[in-house]
Amino acid sequence: MEFEVAGEVFEWRGPAPFYFVAIPADYAREIDEVKQELTYGWGMITCKIMVEGREYKTAITPKDGTYYIPLKDEIRRRHGLAVGDQVELQLLLGF
Repeated sequence: MEFEVAGEVFEWRGPAPFYFVAIPADYAREIDEVKQELTYGWGMITCKIMVEGREYKTAITPKDGTYYIPLKDEIRRRHGLAVGDQVELQLLLGF
């Protein structure tokens, strides 16, 4: 499954700050239909994301009726992304 995702970078403050982009609700519903085949536990689904032509491996996590794409420090620094910025990326599941 592949999706073009555009969204705002936001911060979730837990024991350490984490940064994410939420997957649009219509895509989340599509993912829900196949999540049992893709998850490795706790609803986490491994994926690849492409940001400005660079590929990264990560895992999306279910939260609040959608899925969150984590943006690791390496990604945010390399692409100059901060909280509130809009980002466009490609999401590839099931690789």
